[in-house]
Amino acid sequence: MGRARIEFRKDTKYDLALLAEVESINPFAFAGKEQKAAWNDVAVKLQTCLWKMAVTGRSCKDRLKILMDDFRRDENLSNRA
Repeated sequence: MGRARIEFRKDTKYDLALLAEVESINPFAFAGKEQKAAWNDVAVKLQTCLWKMAVTGRSCKDRLKILMDDFRRDENLSNRA
């Protein structure tokens, strides 16, 4: 049986905490195993923050992708108006 999937909680304060940690650690500056370790570092920071978020490196990466896709979609809509 596979691992249980942990979904990132959709809440503005959690999203802001995620963005702050991603900006601080910048997992995109790494490649391969180092990048995976950086995402895990983001998750550990969020797990130990004030809200004790139940996240993994993968759930953080997935949530950031959703936020970025939403942002780009909104930007494209704004630019068309």
